Amino acid sequence: DCGDASLARSHAARCARALGRLRERLGSPTLPVVLGELGYFLDQRDGRFAHAATVNAGTVAAPERLPAAACVSAHGLEHKGDRLHFSTASQHELGRRYALAYLRLVRPKSEAGEITAEAPFAFPTHARGAEAAVAQAIID
Repeated sequence: DCGDASLARSHAARCARALGRLRERLGSPTLPVVLGELGYFLDQRDGRFAHAATVNAGTVAAPERLPAAACVSAHGLEHKGDRLHFSTASQHELGRRYALAYLRLVRPKSEAGEITAEAPFAFPTHARGAEAAVAQAIID
């Protein structure tokens, strides 16, 4: 969807509908779902990724329209040298972020204080480059 402006703009809505259908078919309307951003290192000059920031903005906003959902940031993660795939260390960190987000969704509020994360876990507040484009798209 990153290579087509129209698909990128509709990505979040289509994803929410697909996840809604999945939950319906599983008989679990509040099945926890954790989404993750695309890597900020994608080369958006490459037409295949020209609209990655739009897809990321929709992914970040998806939990607003999808109950029992969370999104994890790809902020600060690195690629394995190809500007496409996360490095091994970044995959491990992304897995940790997914696990923490999942635990925040499924644990009762009384236990939520026990879940901690080291920075950077939250979405960047001061970003440059591709990260700034995502942050601005979220604000808009």
